Amino acid sequence: MTALLQIEDVTAGYTSDIDILRGVSVTVPPGSIRGLIGLNGAGKSTVMKTACGFLTPRRGRVRFDGEEITGIATHRLLRRGISLIPQESSLFPHLSVEDNLRLPLRAARRAGLSSDDALERTLERFPEIHGKLRADAGSLSGGQQKMVEFAKAHMLRPRLCLIDEPSIGLSPKIAGEVFGWIRQFADEGMAILLVDHNIRKVIELSDYTYVLTLGEVTAEGPRSQFEGDMHEQVREWLGLHVCRPARGGGGGAGPPRRRAGGGPPKPPPPPPPPREEWGEGVGGLAGLLVPGGHARAGPRVARPHRLPPAARRRGPVAPRAPLSGRPPSAPATPRRRSRDSGSAGSSSPAGSTRTGTARP
Repeated sequence: MTALLQIEDVTAGYTSDIDILRGVSVTVPPGSIRGLIGLNGAGKSTVMKTACGFLTPRRGRVRFDGEEITGIATHRLLRRGISLIPQESSLFPHLSVEDNLRLPLRAARRAGLSSDDALERTLERFPEIHGKLRADAGSLSGGQQKMVEFAKAHMLRPRLCLIDEPSIGLSPKIAGEVFGWIRQFADEGMAILLVDHNIRKVIELSDYTYVLTLGEVTAEGPRSQFEGDMHEQVREWLGLHVCRPARGGGGGAGPPRRRAGGGPPKPPPPPPPPREEWGEGVGGLAGLLVPGGHARAGPRVARPHRLPPAARRRGPVAPRAPLSGRPPSAPATPRRRSRDSGSAGSSSPAGSTRTGTARP
């Protein structure tokens, strides 16, 4: 079968001295689902950007339906029938949902595409959007925005749909609906190149899967080759080596590694300070956290007075002596205004000669 999309020995990157992709070759036949899996930073999204014209490769070429499209602008590829559903939202948040759906048709200008007919057909496929046509796209939830993204691609009736991380950030229920839309697109005859972090689901949906590691295709094959111990195969293809626990070690990670000099291993770090040193009040850090480090819900309380470090170590601080020399238990005697307008006598005991201006 002749491939609809051919990525042949492509080397590409975002700067002149770093190659993200190195000799990548991927083919997508008509009406099939091809999966692309790999670790974060392996280059999966770069493959998508190269295929749809956002990134021009340094070496290699990209063919679509037998014609070379390397370096062609993205809006021209849209008219040829290539659509991209990116990882992040591509909707205009201040435009209505209906305007976002009709906007790609103005740029595509493909023969036989009527805006009204395409909208009616899309609403039959996604009836939940009908009640949101007048709402701003930015006011929708994450799952609703993802539905509008798929509906916008469905409006164009593309021959090839590139889908990048469609289930990221969605609940398992909404993610299940997203994978159902992908299967429906394939049943309608679209060719799909799918990237998603859910490796098991990508392998389940795809007829053929590519494994990308550090910008290179390290493994590929049909769905039958992924049957059996999928975890072990994926770990091997992605270059993951899991440290297994030692026998009888109670589930630990094995004996500690020794240093290069052959000496004993480094001692473990000292334990954190006891909770009492942070204060025992319910308003402090110790009162707001429960075991596990999660904040405990409850009524807000006033934070108690925090004693200085010396008081926490040596006990309470003795009260200071008053400046007037009176003992702490003796109450201060109030001053009385003298009737003499020139001076004011104090209410001190007999023998006191202290005079001065009367205080109010």
